Amino acid sequence: MRLHELSDQQKRDLDVFHLLLEFHGWDDPENTEHRLSTGQDVTPEGYRSLLLTSTRLEARFHAPVNMISISLTDLKSEDRIKIHFLFDKQPERVLEWIAEMTVHMNLNNYQDQLKGANGTCEMILLEVSDTEIYEVKPAKKA
Repeated sequence: MRLHELSDQQKRDLDVFHLLLEFHGWDDPENTEHRLSTGQDVTPEGYRSLLLTSTRLEARFHAPVNMISISLTDLKSEDRIKIHFLFDKQPERVLEWIAEMTVHMNLNNYQDQLKGANGTCEMILLEVSDTEIYEVKPAKKA
């Protein structure tokens, strides 16, 4: 897919994805933003990564389905989970929450961190293995 094949809304959402995560220190190791802007044929997703002390975080923006996925990998054990956030028309709420929370998130506390995601998106899916995916229902805010 090329950049011109995305709708105006998808282009805007992809730009927001790159701008917000880049501002918060996430890298673009696959140079996805540049490759899209120069017209190269790439998958319709943005990609960013962040390396913390004991955790590698990877974020993918899936334009055609309004979804942002976060992969958390423990650097010592190589255990991994993925969290998929489906949003309506405002990825900013999800991205701001991700940028704020993921610097503290790891495989030991991600369930507690997800409780604060209430109201940021339409649905949250937790992928704990290739065959296990669960819907997460964050606690209601009072």
